[in-house]
Amino acid sequence: MIIKGVIEAPRVAVSFPSVLIAEAAHDLHQARMRVGDVLAAPIWSHTGPEYEENRREWSEHGEREAIIAWLYLRTYGVPSHVKVDADPVDLMMGFILHDIGKTETMKPHMRFLLKEQLTADDMADIRRHVEAGEHILFQYEKHAGVHLPAMMRDIVLFHHEQLDGSGYPHNLSGQHLNFFGRLAACIDQLVGRTERRPYHTRNITLREAVEDVEALPHKYDKEILKNLRRMFESNMHLAVGMEEMWRWE
Repeated sequence: MIIKGVIEAPRVAVSFPSVLIAEAAHDLHQARMRVGDVLAAPIWSHTGPEYEENRREWSEHGEREAIIAWLYLRTYGVPSHVKVDADPVDLMMGFILHDIGKTETMKPHMRFLLKEQLTADDMADIRRHVEAGEHILFQYEKHAGVHLPAMMRDIVLFHHEQLDGSGYPHNLSGQHLNFFGRLAACIDQLVGRTERRPYHTRNITLREAVEDVEALPHKYDKEILKNLRRMFESNMHLAVGMEEMWRWE
């Protein structure tokens, strides 16, 4: 279950026991199965091998974020005022699907382009992926006759919002950006910086990614970042299936 309580970083290092890692792996497997139902549903505007491969790659990106979010919430919980309407598997599902809208708004070849090769129209298409992701969740709800948790929708819809209101798509700021939106924004920035992508000019470590985002306290929640730093520093002996990105030094 997701632990509720005021977030406060422990005074000592938090090291994950192997049983917790096994539980995370179990929940990730369950989340993959639920995501598989979404990917297999007849709700997609584009079909074909290229688009299916694109959906698989963005889902793998989401899995990296899902593992970090799961471990964060098991370590620090959520603030006492935050409403939790989902289980940990739903949380992981939200993170796995957070960028899935890109498979509707981006042509498959665009993920291989350098940033300077993207046109203004390409960038506009990329930014539309948030609303496209929300629409996919809505279409799946209609198709499957289910109601997805608000927490999952918050992760998809708010992961590009920033505290100073400079994010998108709704330019939310301060208290208008809820906890799960803040958590998703922080984790997305860290994971995105460590992954190998054509437009990255350097192969950044997790420590460098944390330092980069910590330098933007007007944009990202500094308490969440402080807790993430402590969590990473205490568990560098674990790769959790992310050997390529889980490099602190």
